[in-house]
Amino acid sequence: MFLNKELKPDFFTFTNGVVSIANKEGKFGLIDSTLTIVTNDWYEKIYLKDGQPVGVDKDKKTAWLNKNYGVMGNWYDGSNWFFEGLSYVYNLKINNETEVKLFGYVNIDGQEVIPCIYESAEDFSNGKASVTKDGVSFCIDKTGKTVECD
Repeated sequence: MFLNKELKPDFFTFTNGVVSIANKEGKFGLIDSTLTIVTNDWYEKIYLKDGQPVGVDKDKKTAWLNKNYGVMGNWYDGSNWFFEGLSYVYNLKINNETEVKLFGYVNIDGQEVIPCIYESAEDFSNGKASVTKDGVSFCIDKTGKTVECD
């Protein structure tokens, strides 16, 4: 599908070769520099940042798109940008009638590499991230192994 050809690519600021557009229903997709719609679906929100996979929200869940703009990995209740190749993600769980977030980490391919078992999680820096489990805070490495915090 092509957009109105009166539009010119230089009307847009592209990030990673794409730009977000909205349809009549207020949902978002992506176009490339030829003004061709490249996403197969429309999303509630699209997150674009140089050097990062495209993030999308749909049905109150979040995921990333692969290089072909299909969803990669799982849908989560929330996420963050990637730092040192990993992003924290979380899912909401009900525990004793209280909603809690359980955090884990996914890699740049959308694969969950550290399970969602932490009560809180921070971005990776210098190969470590601070997490909390069972009320105790500590640091982990990129494999989930406990390491000394700086």
